Amino acid sequence: MRLSTLCILIMVLVLSTGNAWCQETETVVLTDTTAEGTDVAVPPIDVVDTIGIGTEGYGSPVRSDRIVSGEVLGARTGYVHPFLSVGGFYTDNLFETDGNKKSDNVAIITPGIWFALPEMRQKLIEVDTMNTAPGGLALSRFRTEGSRRFQGYALYRADIRKHDKYSDDDRTDHRAEGSFKVNLRGGLSLEMLDVYEINRDPYGTGGTPDRRLDKFDANLYQSILIYQFTPKTSLRLDYGNYYLDYDKDRNQYRNRTDNTVSAYLFYDLTPKTSVYIQTEYISIDYDEDINSDSDVMNYFIGAQMRTSKKLRGRVKLGYGGMDYDDNNLDDRNELLAEARLDYFFTPKTSIYLRGSRGLIVSDSIGTNSILTYRTQLGYRQRFTPKLRGEMAFNYVNNDYKDNIVVGIDADNREDDIYGFVAAVGYTVTRWLNASVGYEYEDRDSNLDNNDYTSNRVFLRLTAAL
Repeated sequence: MRLSTLCILIMVLVLSTGNAWCQETETVVLTDTTAEGTDVAVPPIDVVDTIGIGTEGYGSPVRSDRIVSGEVLGARTGYVHPFLSVGGFYTDNLFETDGNKKSDNVAIITPGIWFALPEMRQKLIEVDTMNTAPGGLALSRFRTEGSRRFQGYALYRADIRKHDKYSDDDRTDHRAEGSFKVNLRGGLSLEMLDVYEINRDPYGTGGTPDRRLDKFDANLYQSILIYQFTPKTSLRLDYGNYYLDYDKDRNQYRNRTDNTVSAYLFYDLTPKTSVYIQTEYISIDYDEDINSDSDVMNYFIGAQMRTSKKLRGRVKLGYGGMDYDDNNLDDRNELLAEARLDYFFTPKTSIYLRGSRGLIVSDSIGTNSILTYRTQLGYRQRFTPKLRGEMAFNYVNNDYKDNIVVGIDADNREDDIYGFVAAVGYTVTRWLNASVGYEYEDRDSNLDNNDYTSNRVFLRLTAAL
């Protein structure tokens, strides 16, 4: 049903655009970014000039295996933006095992298209889903910035992977997303988002010691309603629905539906700094009784700031936990935190920090939750109007609740994941970008069967109109 809704949205946008392909205009975008290759002011918090690094996903921050929004910047402002990425990567440990490592070359072809009404040059924010996060989002999502009365957007892409040695693991992943925002008179605005994906978990995750690929379908819907009832005060109400459905019987215990309701009260201290309080309720409902259903209740205080042309970001602190339906399980309550900060030394040089502490649902039988810490420190540099570089360090700690069994090991599992990535991007023309990079990842677990190290080298060429 949700996929049908996305298809209808795409068709409406196509019919609305007629034959208007990529009309040349001045910079007409939702953000305050300017044309490629110029010195820019600090862009909005959710808009990142990236070559594939610095996102909030599970484990490594690199996107060596798929492109991100920074690489599909349209050559012109327009209604319709097709794109095609061709590339691949070499890995010395495809299945992410501690011993008996298997190397492989993997080719990746990513065709896609996105639509905008009215026209835009840059696609909207990258929505980073995470199937172990309650509610489906890796980090909290804020509304899309902009003063237009309305904005519609839709995207489809496929990630086609072909292995040199292990052709049985060839696959095609799909992602379709759409959003619509309207600003009404009287201080009321509404934004709706839907993301549908067919994807696989990375090797070495979940409770399958033989490193099999776990295919799943997932859908995230979110609506954000904001009412500004004074010049400095606004109320925000969110509703979200996330469902997760695995393909194989061995993963049926992970199938679930999450419903999220949250409320924010914002107060603007200055035109560029606001503080808020937030309360969030998430209902986690599993299809099977292996893992316990639970109710999540979180409370936060936070701040969103752009105090100067150099600093922007969001931070929030809170307390919350999971209340399990199974009375034999102890409820789990923890301190919670999120941070997303960017500092611009110059318009061409910046650093960023991403971090979070929170509870996520388990990916293994025998435990219901994971306390996870995620930290990421990155550096971006634009050397010339055409050449840019980026590097990032990341650390993840996952502390599983209760003993679990993986292979021949049984213990209260705890994983430390260390990663590093560096990449260089080159703009060949306004519509063609190339990038090359290196990625390292090391997982150190108290269950030895889960240890691994891996090295990747990736190369990608992306054309976008």
